[in-house]
Amino acid sequence: MADERPRRGRRGRPSGVPTLVVLPLVLMSVWIDQGVIRVHWLIATAVITAAVLFQEFLLLLPEPGPVLRALRRGLRRYGPGVAAMITGAAVVFSGWSLAGWSRTRLSPCPPPAELRVMAAAETLRVVRGQADAFAAERAEGVRCRPVHVTVFRAPPLKPLTDAFVNGWQNDNAERSALATVGPRPDLWLASSRAVAEHATRWGVLGAHREITPAGMVSPVVLAVSKAAGFERADWSPEGWEEAVDRLRREGVTLLRPNPETGDVAVVATTALYGPGLDARERHRLEQELSPPGLTLTDADEMLCEVRERLAAEPAAKIAVIVPEHSLATYARGAPLGGACTRQLAPDETTVQWLDLVRPRPAPLLDYSLVRITWNDERDGERERLAEEFRDWLAGRATRMGRGFGPPGQPSAATPLDARRLAVVREQIAATRRPRTVLFAVDRSGSMKAPVSGGTAIGRARDLVGESLDWLGRNDEAGLWAFPSGRDGRDPSVLADLAPRDRAVPAVRDRLKGSGLAAEGEVTPLHHVVAEGLRRLRGETGDGSLVVLTDGGDDAGPHAGADLAELRDELRSPGAARVHLVVVGERGCDRRLEDLLADAPGSRCLDFGPSSGPRQVAGELFADIWKED
Repeated sequence: MADERPRRGRRGRPSGVPTLVVLPLVLMSVWIDQGVIRVHWLIATAVITAAVLFQEFLLLLPEPGPVLRALRRGLRRYGPGVAAMITGAAVVFSGWSLAGWSRTRLSPCPPPAELRVMAAAETLRVVRGQADAFAAERAEGVRCRPVHVTVFRAPPLKPLTDAFVNGWQNDNAERSALATVGPRPDLWLASSRAVAEHATRWGVLGAHREITPAGMVSPVVLAVSKAAGFERADWSPEGWEEAVDRLRREGVTLLRPNPETGDVAVVATTALYGPGLDARERHRLEQELSPPGLTLTDADEMLCEVRERLAAEPAAKIAVIVPEHSLATYARGAPLGGACTRQLAPDETTVQWLDLVRPRPAPLLDYSLVRITWNDERDGERERLAEEFRDWLAGRATRMGRGFGPPGQPSAATPLDARRLAVVREQIAATRRPRTVLFAVDRSGSMKAPVSGGTAIGRARDLVGESLDWLGRNDEAGLWAFPSGRDGRDPSVLADLAPRDRAVPAVRDRLKGSGLAAEGEVTPLHHVVAEGLRRLRGETGDGSLVVLTDGGDDAGPHAGADLAELRDELRSPGAARVHLVVVGERGCDRRLEDLLADAPGSRCLDFGPSSGPRQVAGELFADIWKED
């Protein structure tokens, strides 16, 4: 009969993983889950777990020998106490570490370091994208964001230069324009090294600046609408002058960004102002590049206006001068800013397509990074991040997108030097503003006198005719003659002030007629000049009164009053410039020069026997276009 008494043997073991094994594993999983694990904590937990598992292994072995039995007895007697002590220490250590983690994790983050980056207008979108990527990369694996990058648009070159000279201090009333410049930059991506050197040529007040290559370049190209019919395959102009001449012949509107608001336009203009272009041709070109009705700002905003115009009028003949990378953005149908905020569909980009043309040589935008360290804002963390971002940008230059390339590509493009940039800026400023020119021709009896090359009145007529060729598209002109009749003091209006397209044929017609036939016995020169100044007051363009005379003033009993009247007009605020052109051998005497001494920008010019009409017209318009 079977023995039903319980058999003596080993005690039964509970099934499953022992509690002493579970607890360290739980602690370790908590640490890992909460992101507070450290290598030494992980090692300690692993040691505890290994020790407990080793104990369990010994206890689960079959009937051991004497040595193992002794170990078992020791583990049964002292193991639970030791394990409890170790586990308790682990729990205490975990609580301490979790408390520290909680204080760190739940406490507010300090504000991130603020990095201020100024970028050329045409690179604003690209640099903002790179700045976001840089900040995101630096924030990986950390709770608190270490850096915030603010990217803002670089102001025009002149106020930017003033800001550098003034150290960004806006406490001077004369520097009030600095209020719109923006914050002090820690880093500036300039459109070319020449621009960076020009803007900082006087140094940076209260700061140190360092210019380094950005590692990326982009040539300035010509983009032509499909309606103009200039496919890239059949038109490869040898120079910009050839390109401009053909566009002009074909009736294509040529556009360039505004040189007063963007550096790209200045760099592009260095190619347009070739060595063979004189002042007259530069002025005419500037008028063509600034047609009325279009707001020309930076490259992207100009391309936005072109996109909208082609959408409304696909047959429009337009050519634009832009960086190649801006044209690549346009070709993708990408947002351009302003009114162009959406991505275009493929069929829309086809309608608004612009063909790429590369006149040679092409101006090159050799982008440069300017690192600026302000003495009164020394911050080691900000300076470190600024240097990191500078190096980071330069390292990613070849991945900026289509239209950008490494230095040396393309080989036909040439970077600009700072000296040439300064010269072109002065030429642009002197030639692009619209002018209002009123010609007043002396037809008194003395103008019938013979001079070298004909009569004085004939030479005056030739000079007016030559001067009409110097007028730009947006200029205005008119023609007066004096005296009006035998004893008339007021001038006769032969052609009233009008835009160039109407004024030029009207004035030429009067030059051929009898309107300038010499007549009259008196020469009310002072009175006529005063009348001309009054007529030009309030005109939209900068006013210039060009008086062609032999220099005599015979006003009879009105002489004293006329002179006082003229002096008052010359000294009045906003008075137009007076250009006295003395025809004949007499030339500008001391009396005439003293008369104009107090009139800013006014001058007396000799039109003697050794001077031709073209030479004098060039000298005259150099004065007319000169900055105040």
